[in-house]
Formats: sequence, C-alpha cells, structure tokens
Amino acid sequence: MKSSAPVKAIAAAVVACYPFAVFFAIKSGCGEAAVAVLTIAVLLGFFINRQKILLVGGISVIALSAVLGRAELVKFYPVVMNFTVMAVFALSLKKKPLVQIIGEKMRGALPQKGVEYARKATFAWAVFMFFLAMCSLATVFMSNEVWAAFNGFLSYILIVLMFFFEYLARRKALKDVC
Repeated sequence: MKSSAPVKAIAAAVVACYPFAVFFAIKSGCGEAAVAVLTIAVLLGFFINRQKILLVGGISVIALSAVLGRAELVKFYPVVMNFTVMAVFALSLKKKPLVQIIGEKMRGALPQKGVEYARKATFAWAVFMFFLAMCSLATVFMSNEVWAAFNGFLSYILIVLMFFFEYLARRKALKDVC
C-alpha cells in the first residue's frame, strides 16, 4: 500500500524531529524514551520509504542500545544512516551509479554526457555523505545540545545545499544536452 503525500510529509517531519526528541529524553534522564523515539522514527521511515537497509541500521542501533543498557547510544543513529547512504552511493559506482539510476527513472535513457555526469555526481554524493557521517560521529562525543543542533538542523541544511549545488552543476554540465 502506498502512502499519501500528507502522510509522508507528517512522517518525514516526525523523523526529522528525532534528534530533538532524543535530546530531551536523554536530558530528562529518561533513556527508555530515547530508545522509544528512535524506534518510532525507524519504523516510520521504513513504512514510508521501504528502505530495508536503513531499517536494519536503525534496528542495529536500537538493539545495541537496549542490550548494553546505554540509551545515549541512540546518538549513533545519524552516523549509521549517513555511512549507510554513503555506502549505497559508493557501491553503486561498481555497476550503475545511483544518480544515473535516478536520472533514468525521471527522464529515460541518459546521453553519454549524462552518464559521465551521473558517475561524477554519485562520487560527489558519496564523499559528501562520508563528510556528514564523520561530522555526526564527532558530535556524538560533544554535548547533547551540539549533537541535536547538528543532526537535527545543520545536517539537513547541508543536504539541501548539496542538492542545490549539485543541481547547479548538473545544469552547467548538461546545458547542451537537456
């Protein structure tokens, strides 16, 4: 069953608020609430996007946190997700780059120039996601406020900026083609 646009928007908003909910749960000393918040975010993300690899990553963090009895381990969720997305981009370079797959779904077969651009863009996204993962990892060892600000706000701004600059680069690189 496909989800409607409003349901997806609400779920995305809930998932985006995850770092702040975890922050308040940890700050109030209610570790179980932090684990519960992550569980809800992971399940919502899966049921909306059907990304099994992200579900496995999320459940791994939840299980590790529960088994070790350390609620603050849920702060590793953005790290795991960013590394997972980086791996998806990077591994797609072995066969068909992910940006090419997305481009072909949107526009059909890409011209050679588009295929070359897609390979470079996929590499750029992999590098960017690695950078984001490393920043998320660094924030795990900082204050809860820094962690929440980066993973709940700044990382989203950086992703939007990456989309924007990738769009500008695509327009410039493919101006003769499209």
